[in-house]
Amino acid sequence: MQQHYGTIFKITALGQITVLYSFPGGVSGANPYAALNLDQQGNIFGITYTGGSHNFGIIFRLDSSGNETVLHNFGQEGGVHPSGLVIDASGNLYGTTYQGGKYNYGSVFEVVP
Repeated sequence: MQQHYGTIFKITALGQITVLYSFPGGVSGANPYAALNLDQQGNIFGITYTGGSHNFGIIFRLDSSGNETVLHNFGQEGGVHPSGLVIDASGNLYGTTYQGGKYNYGSVFEVVP
C-alpha cells in the first residue's frame, strides 16, 4: 500500500483539480502545512510540518515543471516544525516554527533562496 504525505494542487474556476506534486515523505518532506506563496517566476514556496533530513520539516520550492527543491531542513537549534511562511518582494522567505530554537518555544526565521 502506497503512503500518502500530502499534495499540492490547483483548482480552476470551473472546479477542475490538477495535482501539481505529491509528497513522497522522507527527505522530500511530508505533511504540507500553511498557505503557499508564489514568486514572480511562478515558483511555489511552502513548508512541510515533518520530513526532511531531521524529520522536523522543510521549506520547499516547486517550479513550474513540478520539480521540488528542498531549500532548508529544520533542526532543533534553528527551530522545528514550521508553522507559517511568507515571501517578500525580493524573494526572501520568513516564518515561524512551533518548537525548537534557543528556549524550545519556537523561532522566527529568514531564508534567502
